[in-house]
Amino acid sequence: MSTRLAGPLLAAAAILAAAFAPRQDSRAAFTVSAPSAVVRQGDINSTYISYLDESRRYIDAPVTTFVRGGKRYWINSNAFETALYAGSLERPFQRLLWSRPTSEVISDPGRAGGAYWITNLYQADNGILAFVHTEFPRVEGRRYKSGRGRVGLAWSPDGERFTYLGHIIRPFDDPSPRNVQGVPYLIKDGFFYIYYKDACEGGNNAAARAPVRDVLAAAAARRITAWRKYFRGAWASPGAGGPCTAIRIADGIIHTDAARSTATGQYYFITSRTNANGQDTWIKLHASSDGVTWRELGVIAREPASRVRGGYQYVSIVDASGRDNASVGRQFYVYSAKDITAPAVAIYRWTVDLGPDRSLRRVGARDAGTALR
Repeated sequence: MSTRLAGPLLAAAAILAAAFAPRQDSRAAFTVSAPSAVVRQGDINSTYISYLDESRRYIDAPVTTFVRGGKRYWINSNAFETALYAGSLERPFQRLLWSRPTSEVISDPGRAGGAYWITNLYQADNGILAFVHTEFPRVEGRRYKSGRGRVGLAWSPDGERFTYLGHIIRPFDDPSPRNVQGVPYLIKDGFFYIYYKDACEGGNNAAARAPVRDVLAAAAARRITAWRKYFRGAWASPGAGGPCTAIRIADGIIHTDAARSTATGQYYFITSRTNANGQDTWIKLHASSDGVTWRELGVIAREPASRVRGGYQYVSIVDASGRDNASVGRQFYVYSAKDITAPAVAIYRWTVDLGPDRSLRRVGARDAGTALR
């Protein structure tokens, strides 16, 4: 390098480094590892998509996990096919146990109707409760249209076969199309809090809740109980079509997950964005003390639109110990699919630490860091 240029170039480099350095904010900071690919395209079960008359290996919902008999299992679910894997936290799709049409995995004795995606699980002592994204789609030629949306529940004694219990959420005015997205959930003050998209006052990020004890008792009896939407500061609006007030969170896709940390006592929520319309794709972490008002903590991953074929979507949280049920400690894992319909579709994992772990990358409030590849 020429000594004539070295001074100006080094000064410019220092300015750029300062501009992009993670911000240190002890009030709202966490650390995050570089990502590792834990599921590759070849690990993913093949799904036959009838309206396209073709098969694909793809991810169309957050992967979910449960433990049975000391062994860990993972579910990859979409409207057409649902698969069960045995695998570790490091290799979730290590062994495919079965892949079946979703209509055979989720029975619908009450004829609620719809196409089903298992998006989240709560593992009780006597069975597994599934939070289900539901659509009433129509197909025009080779084009899929999602139609009206619902949030529902399903129950399984063992994670092998589920019974759809019914719809617990119908959006206000029931517009079509309406992608309800979801379904992250929390447990707060003895209630399940669920999050989804609705036609609310002030936005479309909605919340509803119901007592955990009532939900689980009804599910074990193959029934549902009433849920109430958040509306004008109260939890009194009917889940089935009632009005809602938007929760306070920066907008994003919420095919994601949430959890309470026993280390901090705070609640954490993830949003994501694909590279649609030429935007950067990202995964962001938010925190709350009440489950309604959320503040953005920072970015777990971010990449330019030009570097991806779809970007990040369908995000799950699992505690570093392997626990789920919307509870984590100081450290937890974040799993996200990337480029879900591309030949290089994969699931990546990050370790998030809510404490001062100097071995990981520090992320301050609203940091726009980029995940390492």
